Amino acid sequence: MAKKEKQHEQAATELQKDEAPPHPAEEAPKTTAVARAQPSNEVVERLRDALESLESFHKVGFPMIRFKEAFTMAEGADEIEEFEGVIIYTKEMNAYYKERYKPGSRALPDCFSPDGKKPTTAKPVHTDCATCPMNQFGSAKEGDGKACKNVRPLYILVQNQESGDLAIIPKQLRVPPTSLTLIRSYIMSVAADFGAYFAVRTKFSVFKKSDAQTHYNIKFSLGKRLTAEERANVAYIRHGWMPQMMEATVTEPVEEEAHAPAAPTVDVDAEGGPRF
Repeated sequence: MAKKEKQHEQAATELQKDEAPPHPAEEAPKTTAVARAQPSNEVVERLRDALESLESFHKVGFPMIRFKEAFTMAEGADEIEEFEGVIIYTKEMNAYYKERYKPGSRALPDCFSPDGKKPTTAKPVHTDCATCPMNQFGSAKEGDGKACKNVRPLYILVQNQESGDLAIIPKQLRVPPTSLTLIRSYIMSVAADFGAYFAVRTKFSVFKKSDAQTHYNIKFSLGKRLTAEERANVAYIRHGWMPQMMEATVTEPVEEEAHAPAAPTVDVDAEGGPRF
């Protein structure tokens, strides 16, 4: 318990530091208002309770937001076409299956990389993801795509539709290949304006580029900028979950993407939204 409390005290102290962050691509420049803001006592207590409740688990499998034609926020829940939340972390992951995916299969990848750079499996296909032959366009058994699946999970603090409060435990949304260009463009746009994608609320919605398109894409839209107090709370929650998010692996199969293109085909405008 003492160790946990010390970690939380350290997290709160780090919010007040004026020194440059270790990774400027992810952290926003600290303003005076943000530097002085403190996470609320309620958030500190809720995060401590959540982390202690899950402390006995070796690896945390974050709740999944499933996406196909709409979003399913929880097992058995009704599908919804949009929701809001704060993206607190994203990364690249690679997953390679020797055999073609079978619907309902629980098989995990034969080769996997939690950072999209180096595989961590006992017998990897290649030692480097960038030069791996299975991670090149044209390596797929069908079409001109990749045999290795490039996965980008988003870790999101979902906003409660009734209260407007943000969740304390992030949910994971896997961006489908057809929406990778959209999320990349959106994050670059937000970073240019605010410095950090976790400084704003993001709206997630579904759309089709045309009536002829058979699959759906995810549209990422800029919501409200967080207040200083909200940013302090989000920064504190983000810090608390960062080790688990960085180490997160594929805990359930990556389904075959029937419409995964060899290269992005969705045009985007200057703000990262779909261009119709």
